[in-house]
Amino acid sequence: MSLVAQSSGGKDYEPRFGTRIKGSGLFAEMIAQRFRVATRRLGMNLDRMVLDCIKFHVPAQAVDQLTLF
Repeated sequence: MSLVAQSSGGKDYEPRFGTRIKGSGLFAEMIAQRFRVATRRLGMNLDRMVLDCIKFHVPAQAVDQLTLF
């Protein structure tokens, strides 16, 4: 709980949207830096591939779509 409080300005819980998820302070910056280094090392910070949607199409008629139940 101490690390949670350190990354949220000394509070256990931050109700404001946006600040609750982000975090701030030295510990939050360290986590962000470690995340950047890991994504760079694993090649996850590159642009994503363009999706090929050629094989997908809208069914010709409504009855061609399968039902769930």
